[in-house]
Amino acid sequence: MKLKKFSFLLSATAATVAVPLVAVSCGKTATTEVTAKSELDKITAVAFTGTDQANTSVNDVTNEQLKLKAGEADYKAPTGSDVKVAFEITTRLAVDGSLKVKVSVQKGAETPLTKELDLTGFKAEPAVQNVTQEQVDTEAAKITAVEYNGTEASAKENVFPSQVDDAKLVVKAGKEIYAHPIGGNWAIKFVKTPDDVTGTLKVKVKVTSGTFSAESQEVPLNGFLTSEQKAVNDAKTAITSADYTGKASVLPSAADVTKFSVTQAPADGIDVSYEIVASSQNNDAGTLKVKATLTKGGKTAVTDELEVSGFLTSDQKAVNDAKTAITSADYTGKALVLPSAADVTKFSVTQAPADGIDVSYEIVASSQNNDAGTLKVKATLTKGGKTAVTDELEVSGFLTSDQKAVNDAKTAITSADYTGKALVLPSAADVTKFSVTQAPADGIDVSYEIVASSQNNDAGTLKVKATLTKGGKTAVTDELEVSGFLTTDQDNKNKADAEATRLAATQVSITGEETWADVNAFVAAYNNGEAAGQTLRGKFSFANKTPDYSVVFRTGATPSSTEPTTKATLKFTVSYKGQASEEKTVDFTVPITAS
Repeated sequence: MKLKKFSFLLSATAATVAVPLVAVSCGKTATTEVTAKSELDKITAVAFTGTDQANTSVNDVTNEQLKLKAGEADYKAPTGSDVKVAFEITTRLAVDGSLKVKVSVQKGAETPLTKELDLTGFKAEPAVQNVTQEQVDTEAAKITAVEYNGTEASAKENVFPSQVDDAKLVVKAGKEIYAHPIGGNWAIKFVKTPDDVTGTLKVKVKVTSGTFSAESQEVPLNGFLTSEQKAVNDAKTAITSADYTGKASVLPSAADVTKFSVTQAPADGIDVSYEIVASSQNNDAGTLKVKATLTKGGKTAVTDELEVSGFLTSDQKAVNDAKTAITSADYTGKALVLPSAADVTKFSVTQAPADGIDVSYEIVASSQNNDAGTLKVKATLTKGGKTAVTDELEVSGFLTSDQKAVNDAKTAITSADYTGKALVLPSAADVTKFSVTQAPADGIDVSYEIVASSQNNDAGTLKVKATLTKGGKTAVTDELEVSGFLTTDQDNKNKADAEATRLAATQVSITGEETWADVNAFVAAYNNGEAAGQTLRGKFSFANKTPDYSVVFRTGATPSSTEPTTKATLKFTVSYKGQASEEKTVDFTVPITAS
């Protein structure tokens, strides 16, 4: 049987009928990062949309009758992204009624990612019996070359041999594109041997029909990207700046190419050399330009011009020389200022720099020692935007913290107090019990001295001075009056109250042998406002009364609340040095006249 032939566009792993790729419809708008790989992974199967699949020949199936599946659902490419999805039939096996479909996913200009899916269930047709091994060998022998047909983005110099997509390979038979016979389950597959180190791809074309196969001669394709060229290309792309060791002390015109470095160091195994760009060395600006050449295994890549700044300039040299001359600094009015309160505008250097050089100052962190009255400062010299900073310069003779502390504490104190003063006469005050109401800071000791002749017991006041001490430095307050002490009158009343309380717990007695008919008769006689009542009340006394105290029994006696038939409750007060106690009571057993 004479076999018909027609042209094929070869792609993927087998010959493909020259029909347009089928684009996939768009689904939901992408809300997360979409990649070619993530979309390719979603596609799990291909399905036939025609009717009576079991009686349909694979040779009659078109791309338009197929659709992609994502699990059980139809696959839809995301909208709002630059991902393109297409598919095509690559192999038709009539003998078992199956297809192979290549799915291609491309994001932007990236190299497309592909995978092949099987679709079975079509009509199985017996293999053409008149195709022989000899015919297959003949077809394989026709293949004379394989060419690479890459786009600009996928040009040879940008693609590793191992990354070559079958769709970019074109099989030639002489000057024409090779086309295998129609029918007989003819198919073509590429057998590739990539070598990324040399940039070479060796290709054989395997021609098959049914169970017969034959391979063409191996064809080498050269000129692809090599691993070493890729390494230097990547290193070049990564480099955005260069530097120079010790540049601050070297003029650009004196730069040594062996002292350059790139700030984005290349991977191990890549050598870097440098070349200064002609006429780029600018001593006034302290800059130059350099190019870095990256080399690995004979492959090279050269960076763009990289400007390096920060070299020594003439202005920099001037401030450097001024810095070297300065050995000390001073401060205006330092004896009145704590180091911690120093103002940087009041410093000066004792070795003044040349005209045109400005000087500013910075106090060294943690150097302000208020205890010692010292600090350290650095002077920054500036000219034409260039600066130099001196070493630390110690300045002494400032106010110390101890003297300031006691001075400030003294100023703050406006009053003093005394612990328990309401119970103590000014004349009995103890200097250890004073305090100032504006307590000084920790570390300041306070002692007290009572001002001579200031203790006034009648008024309950005195005056005191506080002496504040820290680190051997002292300050003494003005006289501070403290009031609220115990007065003489209050002291006497307190004593009278104490005596009255004591006597109330003792026995009261009466002089004479007088008796009464009952308690009520006694109470009436005792409370009599006339002279008789006064005389009766004057007969009562306490046997154990303290000398210098006097007792006065007062009207208002009542029958005892506990023993009203035998006892009366008497009221009395105690006086001491003109101060009377609060009124107290004592029970008296009334002498009752015998019946």
